[in-house]
Amino acid sequence: MPSIKHLFQYYFKTQSDISRESLEFHLKNSYLFEYLSPTELGRLKNICHERTYKAGEYIFHTGKEADAVYIIKTGKVVITCNPSPDKEEILTELESGEFFGETGLLPKVQRMANATAASQTELIAIMRDEFNGFVGRFPRTGTKILLQLINVLGQRLMKSNQEIVQSMKESDDASA
Repeated sequence: MPSIKHLFQYYFKTQSDISRESLEFHLKNSYLFEYLSPTELGRLKNICHERTYKAGEYIFHTGKEADAVYIIKTGKVVITCNPSPDKEEILTELESGEFFGETGLLPKVQRMANATAASQTELIAIMRDEFNGFVGRFPRTGTKILLQLINVLGQRLMKSNQEIVQSMKESDDASA
């Protein structure tokens, strides 16, 4: 039979308990981490950082060193680029459950785009240095995550290539 203390703790969880459970929920629902076991997720959440951004606040800028991957807990993020100094183009808009900045897990990479909170947004960040330490301590789990990352990077590269080819076709058609 459970003790009174156990029942109290079950029904009256602390804010940090709720936050950690919510964190695990959001990690599990992210494509990068969906194949992790509850034990692996429990380990991973120990290197996660949560932060809230106000609408319009930059998360990162083009040209800055990439040092983290971000998972959107709540809110919306707009990814943009600056093809010229006076022009900003929207590349994509991301919502809860999606992730971005995955090149931040790679060594010495600069950001190729801007990320801005389009509304009040809660993010989960995993810093590269902490992730590298995690992979060293838990190589099997790290391999699972890195394989997912390779898959994502490959898919995004193929999509970019398709868009370039389509743009080139449209350009050729316009000049013909």
